[in-house]
This record gives sequence, structure tokens and C-alpha cells, in this order.
Amino acid sequence: MPLGPRQMPASRSPVPGEPPAPVKTMAPIKVHGITGSPPVRAVLLTCKALGVDYEFHLVNTLRGDHKTPEFLKLNPLHTVPVIEDGDFVLCDSHAIVTYLADKTGSDKWYPKDAQKRAVVDQRLHFDNAILFTRVRDILEPVLYFGEPTFRSESVKDLEKALVLLDAVLGDNDFVAGSEPTVADCCCIASVSTMLGLVPRLPVPERVAAWVKRCEKTLPSYKEVNVPGVKGIAKLARNVWLRRAYGAYLGVEKRLSAALGRARTRR
Repeated sequence: MPLGPRQMPASRSPVPGEPPAPVKTMAPIKVHGITGSPPVRAVLLTCKALGVDYEFHLVNTLRGDHKTPEFLKLNPLHTVPVIEDGDFVLCDSHAIVTYLADKTGSDKWYPKDAQKRAVVDQRLHFDNAILFTRVRDILEPVLYFGEPTFRSESVKDLEKALVLLDAVLGDNDFVAGSEPTVADCCCIASVSTMLGLVPRLPVPERVAAWVKRCEKTLPSYKEVNVPGVKGIAKLARNVWLRRAYGAYLGVEKRLSAALGRARTRR
């Protein structure tokens, strides 16, 4: 069922003496992914910001849905998100958000000015190389490789990433300037996940203020982003608990067996 509003924003502010820029609309797209994934939520936030209707198709990566023959036809890299816009298929959240902004003609969320756009692009690369990479590095060992808890060095890497984000923000309200862009949709999806996974993570003051601005400014933030953050944090904790309980039972069994042997020897 389409979830986004149908009214599209104007692509740019009208210039005196010129007619307003035409409003561009898109048919609903298909978004394949799982809401625990920050890149998937970045695309959903962007859809809401641009007014793009979408149909969400769950791809449960923990169950291996991304390795099925059907999904691999869409994306041989077996990653989410993936979108279908008619016959056009595109993967990678950063490519997707800029494609959607270009297609809808949104100057607000992805500026046409070459220098302003270059700054937004750089922030998207910053999210890809630094912010999201740190989230992936802390989660994958727990979710996929059987580690019982987060690695301490991975938690420290989250702290370092937030310090870098603080420097990137400087005195700006948003990551690429005074107004939100698609780069904020991507960066906040990653950062909110960090804070959900490690609630006591030290957060620089400017980063904390930016998070609050994103919560208030990005359309449908609570609807689109918050449930996914809570879900992935809960999942990580449940994995810890199951493995910790299993380890506890293993220790108990070994101790019981050892005590039994000791009693027999007596």
C-alpha cells in the first residue's frame, strides 16, 4: 500500500518574473529491504521528504531472503535497499536518494548548484565511509558471526565517528548547510542506530542538537526511523541474551558433570 504523500514539493523557488518550476510526480516505487537497516531507513526518509509513494517489500536478511535467486536477479550484490521504479532497478541507498531527488526535481533536498551539490555528495560519502561502516562493523559480528557482545574497539570507533561528525557539522544546523538534504536522511539513519545500540555513547553537543533538529524537521521521522532503530537494538540484545544463556547452561552442565565425577571418586 502506498505510504508516502502524493503532493510533491516544487523543484526550486520561483524567480521574480518567471513562472514557478513545475511539480514533478512519480508513480509509486517498490522498496525492498528491512527496517532495521539504516540505509533502508535513509531511503524511506527520503521518500517521505520528496513525497514519493512507495510499496515496502520485506527482505529479511537474517533469514537469508537476500540470497534467494529471485532477489539476486534484482541485486547480485545481495544488499538492501533495492528499489524498482517501473523497469528500472537500483541498489545502494546513496545512489537511490540522489536518483529520487533528481527525478522529482528537488532543489531543496539535493541542490542543483554545483558547489552545494558537491557538499551534499561529500556528506553522503562520509556517511558511507565512516558512519554506516561503523554501524555495520559493530553489528555484523553479533548478528552473523556468533560473537556474544559488541567489541570494545567497535564501540570506541562509534565515539570517534561522532567526533568526526561534530567537526563536519561545525556551526551548521544540518550536515550540508543551514537546511536539511538527502545527506541528513542518510546520516541520521546511521547515527540514530548508533545511539540505539549503545545508549550511553558520549555524544558531542553539536551532534546532539543536530539529532534533535532531524527528529523535528525530517518528515515522518517517528513513523519511518524510530521503529527500525528500536527493532535492531532489541534484536541485538536478544541475540546477546540467547547466547549468554546458552553459555551459562554450558558452564552449568560442565560444572555438574565435574561435581558428579568428584562425588563418584569419593
